[in-house]
Amino acid sequence: MTTPEIPGNDHHSANPAGADADLAAVDADPMAALLGGLDLGSLMETAQEMQQQMAEAQNALAATEVEGSAGGGKVLVTITGDFLPVSVRLNPEVVDPAETEMLEDLILAAWRDAVAEVGRSHQAADPMAGLDLSSMGLDPSALGLGGGPESDAFPGAVDGEA
Repeated sequence: MTTPEIPGNDHHSANPAGADADLAAVDADPMAALLGGLDLGSLMETAQEMQQQMAEAQNALAATEVEGSAGGGKVLVTITGDFLPVSVRLNPEVVDPAETEMLEDLILAAWRDAVAEVGRSHQAADPMAGLDLSSMGLDPSALGLGGGPESDAFPGAVDGEA
């Protein structure tokens, strides 16, 4: 006994023109079928492009020099975007052998100011900054794409801290 054919019962015959190609693509990639037709190849390509942009931004920041100051500009500390010291400049007014503690505090304050400036530069250059991936159920830091609370410069440190 044969089963009568019912029009539209075959999943290919009920699809509008062009939908057969979509079904063939889903049939060819079983993961796409499980994920509702999501193109994993395209998603991975986009993630790789974003990682490349992040690496380029980090390289540019590492080559950047920023300056921190304290004491009204009388103590200046210059560091690179990857936190390497470049120079310390002192106005002769702050060099008093009787007040070395004050000078030490000013140098430390200028260093912290420079580190904070690097942190701001990192945030401004982050291609993931401002993207809300939580609506997609994604955490950019878990994907290795930046945007997390930990600083890349010092693992375990929060951005802006050294």
